[in-house]
This record gives sequence, C-alpha cells and structure tokens, in this order.
Amino acid sequence: MIKNYRSGSRDYLIRARQLLNSGETAALFYAALELRCGIEARMQEYLEIAEDISEKRKQGWRIAELGKDLGKAFRLGDKIVQLILVNAASGKRCKIYHTPVTARLRKQGQQLGSYLHAMKVYRKPDDPCWTSLKVLLEETCEELAVATKGTLLGPPLLHSNRKTFKMHHELEVDPHADEVMREIGRTREDVIVKVEYLDKLPADRTHEPT
Repeated sequence: MIKNYRSGSRDYLIRARQLLNSGETAALFYAALELRCGIEARMQEYLEIAEDISEKRKQGWRIAELGKDLGKAFRLGDKIVQLILVNAASGKRCKIYHTPVTARLRKQGQQLGSYLHAMKVYRKPDDPCWTSLKVLLEETCEELAVATKGTLLGPPLLHSNRKTFKMHHELEVDPHADEVMREIGRTREDVIVKVEYLDKLPADRTHEPT
C-alpha cells in the first residue's frame, strides 16, 4: 500500500530532517531531493497569491526564475515582514510573519541540484566530500525551517483607498493567530495594524508586541 505523501514545503522539510537523522549515507541524497523540492514548494506557495505572475511561471521549477518572479511580485529582498493585529474591542492580538526564501537559501537549493545525479567516481567513507555534503544539508535545513515558520504568504497589500489591505494567511499553523483573525472576522470590529520589516526573525515570537 502506498502511504500518503504530502507535498507542502513543511512536509518536505520534515522528511529531510528525518532522513538526516537516520545517519544513512544514501539518505543524504534523498534529503537533498526533499530539501530541493521544499525550497521550490515554498516559492510556489508564495507565488500562488501573486496576481501579476502567470500561472505557467508560478508552476516553474527553476529556482533562479522563481526568485526573479518573487522579487517582481513582492519587492522585499530578504526582509521579514512582521504584522501585529489587535482587535480594538477585545484587545486580543497576534503577531504573524512573512519569512522569505532568502538569496542564501536559493543558492543552497541550486547547489543541491548537483547531487541529484549519478556519482561519476567512487568516494571512500573518509572522503571530505561527505562532510561537505552533510554541512550543506544541515545549513539548508536550518534556512528552510526559517522560511517555513511564517504564515503570511506575502506582504500585506494596501488597497488604493489606503484604508483597507489584503493579506493571505496560512491556517492551521498558528492556532492563536487563527483564533484572533476569526474573532475579528466574526465581530467586524476595528483592527489596529502595525507592520515592520525585519532583518532577522525575532527569537521571542510571543503574541504580545514589544
């Protein structure tokens, strides 16, 4: 029986981590494939909401081209978007983030592509290439983990009236944020919004703004 194989960016990351933890040499190549796919998937998830990008380009697999399209759609570079939402009536609030697929992560994904082909020569167990591959995989895992921590699929987009904005938030990842936004949607109360652009994801991502 074929087991369920989920294809979201976080699913690829989970499988890659499990493969790396197995300690098997062959698993390194499978982890490289999972990470490469995870990077592509995250970029495609972000491009899905971009209105000015064609459907054909949204489904592309070349990391460099996906990166160009993301730059055109969002114009954020490697900046992290922090969005604080406060229900003016109840005072309930949440912090949510857009965590980009950084230039470094895109480069790592391209490097992994060279490991997805048949080995041309035999490598002994003590060959330095195995250590180099493990380091690359671990660093890529860490970068993809950050890229998948956020639940905003893009930066909030202000409408032309400059009074309302549109955003796309992933559900069932951050239960607290889901609860706050559902409450706001039910009550239709005023919302206080604060947007910040950060260089790094805060270590303390609590619900209370600093």
